[in-house]
Amino acid sequence: GDTMFTAEMLESIKKVEATQSYEEINSIMGFEGKDITSESANGWKKYEWAITEDTSLNAIIYESSKNVSYEIEYPEEMIKNKKADFSDVKEFKSKINSADGLKCEDFVKTIGCEGTLDKKSSSSISYSWVNADGGILHASFNIKTGKCTIFNGVY
Repeated sequence: GDTMFTAEMLESIKKVEATQSYEEINSIMGFEGKDITSESANGWKKYEWAITEDTSLNAIIYESSKNVSYEIEYPEEMIKNKKADFSDVKEFKSKINSADGLKCEDFVKTIGCEGTLDKKSSSSISYSWVNADGGILHASFNIKTGKCTIFNGVY
């Protein structure tokens, strides 16, 4: 199909929490996710909500803790932002291990725009930034401390 991924769909995905059940995610997404659990899975199930041909939400739901770890795939074209400026990102390398660390707002301030949510679990949250030239930066943050734990990319 030629379904377009819309801002409303992204807002829906952002509402998914890392503690929700399959049924709750279905109701947020507006349709049922497909069970794509592999045969070797032990204690977890993996579901996919295919939104468009190249956009989907994949969630792994752990049966014992009921925690959800999910990942969203977007076409990079879609999350490109002309405001994203990676020229000062090199300073992050020295700051990530400093006592204060780096928080999401430091990335937003330095890069010049908000990142797009692409992964979330009970302990971490990750965002991606894509600049006008197709350069990409991924960063993960610890939910408890707010500090960046890892960032990488091609920029």
